[in-house]
Amino acid sequence: MKQLSCLYILFLLLCFSSAAQQTVHKKLNQILLEESFNELNDIWPVITNDDNFFVFDKGEYFMNRTKTETPYAIMANWQNDLNSFSLRTSLMLGPAESSYQSLGLIFRASNDGQSALICDINKSHRFRIRQLRNGTYHVITSEGKDGWIKNNVIKGINEYNDINIKTNGSDHDIFINGSIVYSFRIENLEAGSFGILIGPETKGRIDYFNIYADALYIVAGEMPVGNNDSAGANRAFDIEVFLFVSYLVISN
Repeated sequence: MKQLSCLYILFLLLCFSSAAQQTVHKKLNQILLEESFNELNDIWPVITNDDNFFVFDKGEYFMNRTKTETPYAIMANWQNDLNSFSLRTSLMLGPAESSYQSLGLIFRASNDGQSALICDINKSHRFRIRQLRNGTYHVITSEGKDGWIKNNVIKGINEYNDINIKTNGSDHDIFINGSIVYSFRIENLEAGSFGILIGPETKGRIDYFNIYADALYIVAGEMPVGNNDSAGANRAFDIEVFLFVSYLVISN
């Protein structure tokens, strides 16, 4: 029995080791979007209602999601055609009693809200990576319980976590606070939108949100930033609905 236990532990260690080896070596240092949240703009919404309070606050983006049980997607109003990129940001979870409290990054999100990749962190020093495909969540970090993997590099409440998501189109490396925590590969992914996913009954802050491309990348024409019109609002609503339905599916 002891020998079997040792073999099982060795197997788990090998799994986690293979999942945390750098696979993206492309230099992604051309900055395309640099957001420090110092000034109001059309990229990030200001929302104040009974469920959400999202505002610019002294160089930070403050978020408070009071609604129970369901998350909310905050999509950046920024068009792009990037397949290779580096998303660098810094997230902080605020104090909250909810056990569902989480804060995450959305990338490669389709316009209809049915597909995306999502990387979350929670207050228990855990992270999770999921793929939203045809409106249904598929857990990528299947090694963890419900997809959540504990890693001591993740800081707790009221501390910023620096996150860097690097991809060459198929391979993806996830760095948290300078350490690589997970790598995965998915073929035939399309470019898509970026955003933030805030969990139910969650408070959080973002210090910056920057997107980098390959040094040789050339923007194909001007990519204007749209206004906060009804179409954008409807798109955010559609994404929230799909996330809500998928959240219920994976929770049951």
